[in-house]
Amino acid sequence: MKTAGVAIAAAILAFFPGRTSAQESLEDDWRSLVAIYESTGGESWSRIQNWSSDTSSVPDAQTLDAWDGVTVDMQAGRVSGLDLAETDLTGEIPSEIGNLTGLVHLAMWRNNLEGGIPAELGNLTRLDTLGLFENSLSGAVPAELGNLVNLRVMELQDNRLIGPMPETLMNLSKLEYLNIDQNQGLCFPVSEAFQAWLLDVDGAWGPECSLAIPSHIGARIGCTNGAAAAFSCNNVEMLAHLAKADLGAEPDVLVNDIWGWTDSETNRDYALVAKMNSVAIVDVTDPVNPVYLGTLPSHDPDAVAYWRDVKVYRNHMYVVADAIGRSNGMQVFDLTRLRAVDRANLPVEFVETANYRGIGSAHNVFVHKETGYAYVTAARGGNVPCGLGLHIVDIRNPAEPVYAGCHNDPRVGHNGSGYAHDVQCVTYQGPDTSYQGREICIAPSESAITVVDVTNKSNTQTVAIMEYPQVAYAHQGWLTEDHRYFLSNDELDEISSPEEIGGSRTLFWDLADLNDPVLLHEYTGPVKATDHNLYIRGDYAYLTNYKSGLRILDIEDIMNPVEVAYFDTDPISNTIGFEHGAWSSYPFFESGIVVVSSQEQGLHVLRPTTFSVTDSEQDASTPEAFTLHGNYPNPFNPSTRIAFDLPAAAQVSLLVYDVQGKLVRTVQGKRLGAGERRSIEVGTEGLASGTYLYRLTAVMDRQRVVRTGMMTLLR
Repeated sequence: MKTAGVAIAAAILAFFPGRTSAQESLEDDWRSLVAIYESTGGESWSRIQNWSSDTSSVPDAQTLDAWDGVTVDMQAGRVSGLDLAETDLTGEIPSEIGNLTGLVHLAMWRNNLEGGIPAELGNLTRLDTLGLFENSLSGAVPAELGNLVNLRVMELQDNRLIGPMPETLMNLSKLEYLNIDQNQGLCFPVSEAFQAWLLDVDGAWGPECSLAIPSHIGARIGCTNGAAAAFSCNNVEMLAHLAKADLGAEPDVLVNDIWGWTDSETNRDYALVAKMNSVAIVDVTDPVNPVYLGTLPSHDPDAVAYWRDVKVYRNHMYVVADAIGRSNGMQVFDLTRLRAVDRANLPVEFVETANYRGIGSAHNVFVHKETGYAYVTAARGGNVPCGLGLHIVDIRNPAEPVYAGCHNDPRVGHNGSGYAHDVQCVTYQGPDTSYQGREICIAPSESAITVVDVTNKSNTQTVAIMEYPQVAYAHQGWLTEDHRYFLSNDELDEISSPEEIGGSRTLFWDLADLNDPVLLHEYTGPVKATDHNLYIRGDYAYLTNYKSGLRILDIEDIMNPVEVAYFDTDPISNTIGFEHGAWSSYPFFESGIVVVSSQEQGLHVLRPTTFSVTDSEQDASTPEAFTLHGNYPNPFNPSTRIAFDLPAAAQVSLLVYDVQGKLVRTVQGKRLGAGERRSIEVGTEGLASGTYLYRLTAVMDRQRVVRTGMMTLLR
């Protein structure tokens, strides 16, 4: 809105007889400065004191140049620089700023500006640097900024801007730095042309626009011609996909870590999917038809974090969140409660079972199932100060965690912080006989990787520090099952050493001598994407590399790893960066499925298709015969599931009879794929308490199989 002062200034400057062209331009600049002063609360500015909205006389170039923050190009007779950073500007940027057409540098950052970015900024075609960051600017970025053909630096981060950046920015061939991070939905378009242009910008920071792909359940999608639905792939089929909205996530909430749990009593499989503010629990027993059961929210409602981590010990889930300054603790949830969930009333908001208050926040947690200890990394706050290394918790009584010890080594971590980013601990059975039977942890720790003997929790010892070339951020890793080798990744090396590192890099270590680990070699993946978490099962390593998705390596020949499969959860791009893409995977279900968390796309339930698996995994994946396992729970209320194994795809139907032989329920035939623990759910609607008989029929290609069972409903 034009203020009264601006209107007066406009009237006075409407006609000045005898002005030269240079004078006219300088007077236009002065009028624009007056408008900025009036529109942004000039009388309350800090740092700058000598501006004026007095319009009784036009200042000359020397006078205007003396205004704080104003630079006048004396030769051109135009304002060329305007520095109003950290000046307590309020209100809106006026459209008159577009008249400062001689401007080369504009800095209005770290103020309290509101409203939109005026389209008239596009008139400043000589502009070299534009700094508007750390304000409260809102709305979309105007397409007219594509006219700033001489711009080298554009900083719009930390505002409230929304929507995709205009594709007119592709006109800015001189742009070297572009930052749009930390806004409210401002993002880079995903078009091929814009992404190609963005690659030529030396420094581009900010999220890519999400491509919201809806959930898919009910039928597997094979990988055909390099794609499964919208996702590129090789040798991996998609059994199901749950979009993050169907995991209870709001649009601005991202998915992060993932783990899994199999209920030993019911043989049901669950994916534990971490989100910025909670953990979603999904039943993936029928991997083609996953069921979102509900969410365990943060203990501290304000503990919202990009990093939330989940592990399991003796039917209990342990959750930490890296929400620095918040008091979330380590949450404990008894997973056996899932057996009694009323599936007719989903989703459920679960309540934690216990909370370990020795920490406030933490980056990660690892649970060593053999010893019953949890190893928390980068913990802060809480009532047990322990540094940023390993915070050790005794969880042998799962619902009553107790502090057990610390380990910090100032030789690792940035600036000698001792920071441990992630960790894996084992009862060592590798080739180094001096450590066999001892509890050994390997902790990637920013600047290096530490090997720690934690057998004595009150006297832990660093065994070795593993250093390597082009270290940027030692992030995470996993041991081979024989404890001979360790594979690790570095989250920032592709960014910090772009010339030396041509693709996602995985480091292969030989731990034959724990006191002196040896870097065997470096594997470079076919796609240059930022790497994140990796896990090993048998002869295969499961790498999640953000924008290039899940990558599976055959590591049977440790010196010659080969990529045998992949599934890209981010259809937008294959580039370095952290936005969207695969965060982590859990490849340890006996069924052979792999669940993958993807920040924007949610949960993927996948199955590798062409590489070999162990005999036990093959048996679990494709049963030899039709087997009825009965129903669980039994007795039941309000629902029960009848589980069975299918040796081949079949049309399955169910008939339910009361004890007098009267047909009371029919479940029409449904097509199910081969596999273990397929199931059909039976509810209580229209049924009275009592005992019922059921007949399950499976029609396969050349075979019809019928099995019967009994179940009891208690109301």
